[in-house]
Order: sequence, then C-alpha cells, then structure tokens
Amino acid sequence: MSTFCSWRLDNSEFNDAQLELIAHASPDVLALQNTSSDYYARLKHSEFFSYSCFQRSANGIGHAIFSQYPLGDYYLIAPTLREYPLVRYVALPTGMITMLVLSAAAPTGMDLSVLNQLSGPVVVAAAALPNNFDMQTFTYNAESGTIGHRLLLANPCEGLSDVYQRYISLNPALKRAIQSMRPRGPIVLASTKRSERRCTSEFLLANNKLLTYHCEYRLNEACATGVQYALISAELIVDHPSVHPFKTRFQSAERA
Repeated sequence: MSTFCSWRLDNSEFNDAQLELIAHASPDVLALQNTSSDYYARLKHSEFFSYSCFQRSANGIGHAIFSQYPLGDYYLIAPTLREYPLVRYVALPTGMITMLVLSAAAPTGMDLSVLNQLSGPVVVAAAALPNNFDMQTFTYNAESGTIGHRLLLANPCEGLSDVYQRYISLNPALKRAIQSMRPRGPIVLASTKRSERRCTSEFLLANNKLLTYHCEYRLNEACATGVQYALISAELIVDHPSVHPFKTRFQSAERA
C-alpha cells in the first residue's frame, strides 16, 4: 500500500501535533495547498522525499507535491497559459496517481481527454471553487472518457462541501452507497467535517477496488489557526509497504 495525504495550509506551517498525524499516516505522497515558496523550500531541504514540485501563484503562495516517486505534469489547456499547470501526477510502481488542481480562476473549456493517457486513480483537488460549480456536468464530462472508473474527488477546501452535499442529495443511489460504504458509484468522495471533534473521510468507487478507507483523527488540538486537514488519506492498491521516519526529518526542517 502507498498512502496519499493532502493538507491545506493557508500560508501557515505545521506544528508538532500535526507532524504526529502525518507521521502516523507515513505518506508516500504529500500534497500541500496554499503553502509559501519559503516553507516549500524548507521542507524540500529535509530531503525526506525524493521528488517535489511547486506551483507558484502571483502572490508567491501555491501548491506543492512531495513524493517518493517521479513527478510530472499534464496541461488540460493551451500550454501557453503556464500559470495554470492543472495536472500533476506521481508515477507509482503499479500506476500513477494524479492531482488535478481546479480553481475559480482557471479558464473554462478544459480538455479532459488528456487524462485518458494516465493510469491509476485521478485525484481532483478542487481549490477555491465557487459554490455554484457544476459538479454534475464536470463528473459527466470526466466519465465520458476511460477515466470514469478512476476518478477520485477530494475536498481540500471548506467552501466546496455544500456543492458535494447538493450533488449527493440529487443522486439517491450515490447517497445510499456512501451511507453503506460500498463501492457502487463512479466517485470516491473524501470530505472533512471541521465542526466536529473528529474528522472523517467517506469513500465510494465504481470498479470494486477500495482506494480509500474510513479513518478518524482528533484534530481539535492538532490544527492551528488557518490550517485545514484536506484529504485524510487514500491508500492506493500498490503492493509497496513502507514505514518512513517522517516526523524526525520534517522537525529537522522546521528547526532549520
């Protein structure tokens, strides 16, 4: 198994309690959203992960991916618009996991057919999408290609939760499948409940392979102001067990 974790930092930094949570997950892939280029450089300096990349926005805040495996990117729009490198992928031993970053600022008319070239699950990390985002149309367009059975939707921002709730409420079969925790639909849904003392993930998948697991963490004491836990974790179907000294390396980076 390999573990994928994603956090939204909002230009904050991890504290010791958060490092404990990440160390418990022992991720092979760590995605950081809304992190500074300075903090990215410090974490990269720890040399815990073999590969990393950073997508910088105009204000210096951006998205980072750290991985034990090679990284790459795809463009769903014209390569001339390089401020929108929407797709980052991680090449795992038995396939690829892809993080697709969407935002309200991204242009419309994305060519989702490029994702058909990828293997492995596709993680859609939606950043700062408006509440009227048409999730149903996006899902339909994605499923029109061969990626329909490999689409994993993560919820890294609080504002998108209402969209998920509305979408689920309009699909009774999807709602029942989530409630029964059985892989019966085309979407894997991972969401956070920040109002509760515990943060839970929900899962659903169409191809009868369970890519995420139901887990709980006590976040009321672990989360500092401005830090949200995004995608708790998604265990991929990869026969690659590993244990990493994550906390020690990253604490060293914090002190640097």
